[in-house]
Amino acid sequence: MLLTLILLLIALPVKAEGWRADPRCDPQASTPEIRVALGGLWEEGLVPPFRVAERSRLSLGAQGCLRLPPWLQLSLAWDWLRDENAIGEVTMGPGDFRLGNALYAWRWRGAWLGLGWMVKLPNARDEGELGTDETDVTIGIHGGWAGGPWAASAGLGLSIQGNPLRFANQDDVVLVEGEGLWMHDWLALDATVSAALQSDRNPARIFVGLGATLGGRWFLRPHGRLGLTPAAADGSVGLELGYRTWTIRPSSSR
Repeated sequence: MLLTLILLLIALPVKAEGWRADPRCDPQASTPEIRVALGGLWEEGLVPPFRVAERSRLSLGAQGCLRLPPWLQLSLAWDWLRDENAIGEVTMGPGDFRLGNALYAWRWRGAWLGLGWMVKLPNARDEGELGTDETDVTIGIHGGWAGGPWAASAGLGLSIQGNPLRFANQDDVVLVEGEGLWMHDWLALDATVSAALQSDRNPARIFVGLGATLGGRWFLRPHGRLGLTPAAADGSVGLELGYRTWTIRPSSSR
């Protein structure tokens, strides 16, 4: 059973935060759990790291998490990108491949603390500004709590990003992320905030978002977010269709 889940994760890459645990995975579970979803995301007014020109971006990929009790959560990610700049020029190609894990270092009742990391491999083309052609590493700490139908999580990380404009040069970006989640039967509602703080070579990018998850094992999740700083995408909307090996349940049953 465990081998089957690992093979499924490899065959259908997932996109999660990577370096911090997904609160939708049950931190108290005693059996392996997996959550996967195919999805699309449209972003308007996006300015990628190390770039200055805005663009519209369509991303098609997959999202989810795999938790291996008692301590480990794995994530993989890959997507296909389509960018359109201000004068209508279109660039398309594969996005970067990302691999990460989150480790639960401490758990007590509904609370947890952990460590995590994520590696972004240089698959996306630098020439069309779909990526940076650099290997980036993110490390961080994360924690969360679940009680009744409520759950919350937060993380503080450091992203070490290779600079595509200067050889053997990097930028260190502080990341802050948080999420509140309400779950009941077939419905879950979430509110998120995420920030890449200003660094030596990149401006601040801060977002707030809302989402809903509808369904049981098979689910549909519409979501969107707004940018609060000039370099952040003005807004984005997305839709996911996915499957999980468990259904939404209150933490009292965990």
